Amino acid sequence: MEKHDTKNILIGGLLAIVLVMSVAFAAFSTQLTINGTSTINSNWCVGFDSSQTTAYTATAGITGGTKPTATMTYGGSTCQTSYKTTATLGATFLQPGDKVVYTLTIANKGSLAATLGSVKVDNVTKTSTFTTTKGNIKFTVGMPASSSLDASTGTTTMTVTAEFQNTTNLSSYTTAETESITIDLTASQA
Repeated sequence: MEKHDTKNILIGGLLAIVLVMSVAFAAFSTQLTINGTSTINSNWCVGFDSSQTTAYTATAGITGGTKPTATMTYGGSTCQTSYKTTATLGATFLQPGDKVVYTLTIANKGSLAATLGSVKVDNVTKTSTFTTTKGNIKFTVGMPASSSLDASTGTTTMTVTAEFQNTTNLSSYTTAETESITIDLTASQA
């Protein structure tokens, strides 16, 4: 075979490849139009059950003493009437040894399963049980008992204990002390 014939075959092959590529490009460059409507029917609702305003136990620090007074209030975002993202726990302690144990109920009323994450206590992120002291009051904040909340029906609880930690003689202590903490929930879709 001569050099000239080889050159013609090579040119013919290249022209065939260009022709195939042009046809393939034309086939794949057509415009695709999709018409239709999409609707998303899910909602997000994870929060503290704000109807639980007396879910605490108060104990006096001395036998026969007056029990501390406690409060549970809720705020932040509302996803349904009784579900809020923030809980504020307060108490007035009368003598050393006074103690209040709060039980916070957390519920998922949305249509998506949720996972609870860290909590913020007075705007400080916490990922495990911890203690903090304000004045003479020591707060022990537990994490939620479960981090998984099923859609619509999932619930769990978390416990916060507040205790007067002053070592002053119990019989001579006369000044009440009021302290509070604020807890914010964080959650994500499971």
